[in-house]
Amino acid sequence: MEAETEHPGLDSTVLAVEPLALVAAPGHELAGKPVATADLTGRPLLATEPGCAYRDLFERELTALGPAEFMEFGTIEATKRAAAAGLGTALLPEVTVAAELAAGTLVRLAWEPPFTLRTQLAWRSGKRLPAHARLFVEQARRLVSEQG
Repeated sequence: MEAETEHPGLDSTVLAVEPLALVAAPGHELAGKPVATADLTGRPLLATEPGCAYRDLFERELTALGPAEFMEFGTIEATKRAAAAGLGTALLPEVTVAAELAAGTLVRLAWEPPFTLRTQLAWRSGKRLPAHARLFVEQARRLVSEQG
């Protein structure tokens, strides 16, 4: 299998690109308008704890324009509920907010992340994967491609 990462000591394969959605409560002042990253500064932001890949990427984008403070929650579910309650905006994986968007308890804001989040499998470089691990990687790729 070919390495798809530049992390020293690791080989990996990308399973899927993970779409993200910036969400807020219906009626949010940015709903229905084009949103630039600068429009998000100085507004209440909701997020999971630091160390979450999409939160860290989002924070990096915002702090390039100035300080960004987040109200932090321990779970995606708590973050979604806070956004639906009108406490602020949250950037979350689209799959985790699909039901709320369909039900209208959250709305997607018109902001496109300037970064890409990928779901990957990784293993130590130089190690030949055992047959069962290779089978797992192949099956994971197949399942993800069937769902996409």
